[in-house]
Amino acid sequence: MRSQFVCSLLAVLSLAASTSTPAAERNPARLDNTVAPTAESVSLTLAPAEAEFSGTVHIDLKAAASVDSFQLNTRKLTLKSATLMRAGKAVPLTWHDAAMERTTFRSAKPLPPGAYTLDIAFSGPFDTKATGLYHLKAHDDWYAFTQFEADDARQAFPCWDEPEFKIPWSLKIEAPAGLVVLGNTPVEKKTEASGRQTVTFQRTPPMPSYLVAFAVGPFEFVDIPGTSVPARVVTPKGQTALAGEAVKMTGPLLTALEAYFKRPYPFPKLDLIAVPEYNYGAMENPGLITFNDRGILLEPNATTDEQRARLAGTITHELAHMWFGDLVTMTWWDDLWLNESFAEWMGNKITDQVYPQYRLPIQEVQDTRRAYGKDDHASTHAMRQRVDETVNLDQMADALAYQKGQAVLGMVETWTGPEVFRQGVIDYLKAHEWKNATASDLWAALSKAAGSDVASAMESYLDQPGVPVVAVELLPNRQIKLTQSRYLPYGESVDTKQLWKIPVVLRMSDGKQTYTQRVMLTEETQTVAVTPAVDIAWIHPNADERGYYHWTVSPDMMNKLSKDARASLSDRERMGVVYNLGNLLQAGLLHGDDYLAALSSFGGDATPEVVEATLDALRGVKFAFVTRENRNGYAAYVRRSFQPALDRIGLTPKPGDAPNVEELRPRLMTVLGIDGQDPALVKTGQDLTKSYLADPKSVDPSLVSAALRLAASQGDAALYDEYQKRFENAQTPVVRQRFLSALGGFRDSILVDRSLKYALEGPLKPQELLGIFRGADNMEMVDRLWPWYRDNYDAIMAKIPAAYRFYSIYLTTGCTQQRIDAVKEFFTKPEHAPTGMQQELGSLVSQMSTCVSLKDREGARVAKYLAQGASTPTATR
Repeated sequence: MRSQFVCSLLAVLSLAASTSTPAAERNPARLDNTVAPTAESVSLTLAPAEAEFSGTVHIDLKAAASVDSFQLNTRKLTLKSATLMRAGKAVPLTWHDAAMERTTFRSAKPLPPGAYTLDIAFSGPFDTKATGLYHLKAHDDWYAFTQFEADDARQAFPCWDEPEFKIPWSLKIEAPAGLVVLGNTPVEKKTEASGRQTVTFQRTPPMPSYLVAFAVGPFEFVDIPGTSVPARVVTPKGQTALAGEAVKMTGPLLTALEAYFKRPYPFPKLDLIAVPEYNYGAMENPGLITFNDRGILLEPNATTDEQRARLAGTITHELAHMWFGDLVTMTWWDDLWLNESFAEWMGNKITDQVYPQYRLPIQEVQDTRRAYGKDDHASTHAMRQRVDETVNLDQMADALAYQKGQAVLGMVETWTGPEVFRQGVIDYLKAHEWKNATASDLWAALSKAAGSDVASAMESYLDQPGVPVVAVELLPNRQIKLTQSRYLPYGESVDTKQLWKIPVVLRMSDGKQTYTQRVMLTEETQTVAVTPAVDIAWIHPNADERGYYHWTVSPDMMNKLSKDARASLSDRERMGVVYNLGNLLQAGLLHGDDYLAALSSFGGDATPEVVEATLDALRGVKFAFVTRENRNGYAAYVRRSFQPALDRIGLTPKPGDAPNVEELRPRLMTVLGIDGQDPALVKTGQDLTKSYLADPKSVDPSLVSAALRLAASQGDAALYDEYQKRFENAQTPVVRQRFLSALGGFRDSILVDRSLKYALEGPLKPQELLGIFRGADNMEMVDRLWPWYRDNYDAIMAKIPAAYRFYSIYLTTGCTQQRIDAVKEFFTKPEHAPTGMQQELGSLVSQMSTCVSLKDREGARVAKYLAQGASTPTATR
């Protein structure tokens, strides 16, 4: 470890010379790096129960040229003193606040190039909304936590708060005795006197400020066995019994990652800490990974496989960042997408290797659909965006940064081959360890390993928005014509013509066996010979659904894929066919009644994930097609389409049920009971809820949330009172979340209004405000959300951390032109336009407009289809 720190220090001292950019060329949103830190020591005095903290920083600086001023970042800090030293002599210095959360320091005379130190004394308030350095009270105990990504370290101490400034950090914290103080590295020294303790941590390897992390509180620990460094799960007081799943999983997952990267975990210790109030799922702080408590603290003997799969994926995602993001760090936020998409891709890959029973490669198809949902529209943006002062950095961590990036990386890995791709990643890490790098550096390493131009294909996906659609046409003489264009829903358009470099893999059959053929589609139209030269019975344009593109074939071929070829298609491909039907519907190439008929046929698929994909697809058009007038016909359609699947797997969990069956069962029960209006299933939910309320151990944990929601759908005020009481008195984060979500499932108008009021006035944590509406897809709630949001806008915004306020816009969704007009008018007013809201408004309006377009074009046909109870129309256009 000692030699590692020496190498790290040498690397960071040489970094300024290797990455320095002339000031005239720099993005004005970025700090000038003429004067840059080479190391920083932070000393804080705090008590979690108090409102404020104080501290000092000692920063080693290097001036690359003569300047008379320089800037660093601060937010809500009061600077009490500042001393600049050069060669043991003080340099007179003044300072003042500047725009963009900066403090400007100015000397009377130009500062010559060379080494300096800067000492600053300061104080500041704790944040109370889970951002920056914040405090909270949980079960009568006070805690302090940090969450610094993307740019919130400046709220805790003065610093160069940008990823380019990757330096060693030294941390010392004075806090009340009796509390546990944690940091990125092991404790170097601890002293106690007069009821106070001072904890000094070992110096870190080079890190950007957003990865500095610490926590103070009455924590407890459970050791994690089988790891290459000391490792623990850290819990709030009294919750160690909930750490078992994380303890069991972490060792094997870490070992598998070390094997993939061919190098050990790069930091001296590993703590996984559960945080009671947290706006994210988790955060990759080196040595101190923070987790939302409901994701990592799971009830013994009451944990579902769905929860285990989610936990394993989250742990692996964050551990993957230790190499990809922490060991090698992006130079600037325009590569945030790569940071997250790689960890998402690697998290699924390694989790599937260690826990194949969770079938995460199948889940990836659903994940990619989330990205398509945003990327299909003209309002989308490129994965790599210019980041300046007008951009909300947290807004960039969207489905494109995670799911699109993951899909594109997986597509390239499929094209190059897994071992070639792996070698490129390993070479990239070796070349840039403890430094900063860009996406171009990774593309160069992958291209070198592959011996081909990976970079141009990646950049065609990286630097332009949208999704390509590949039209496949069979020609005479065993020829295939491929044509690419940008996919857009019906009625949307863009001004520019786009071309991608698309690694297309075709899967086809001559009726006897299947073949694959690879084509790098670089032109608008390319014609290739069928290889091998066979007569094609059917062709699937996206083999194993590994490519990030939509596709079209002739109506006759689509019917063959939906029927004749179904037995030959992989699970992922059948899911792809289901989702692609939705693309055809949105583009105006498939009628609504035909769409519902096709979905119905997939509802009986033997693979649970395919049935789930069908349920996803149906939910996507529910508000376009279902009205109060035809909801009975829709209920009959739902029962026809999905009751056979529930009959096949049964209502009662059985020993040996696969995780995908365990996940599908409650979803089918909910859809059939509520949308399908099945009174028997509602009664089952009510009975299970009664049993659960009497004895939580009496109901299989996989059925609890479905039971609570089914009971809520017909629930009265007494049941609402019980749910509210259970939520407020919950002793575990999972139970708390269950009841909060269930409160959004009541349909009685008085209780819907009560939920809306409770969201603002109840004892909800900052991150829970929107949780009451999660999964609330009933008309009663959707109808009331917009006026509630409009009339309580200021109160809602006051409860949401500023960086996340733009998420709230999705509460205003609807499927009428009147709603679109009202929402646009509301959010175009300056007082209703916090940072990032306008970008999300474009996305929301696109989605709402697609819904309205579907309703106008296909509503009559769908209504007729539902009224007739038809199940077999096949016409396509």
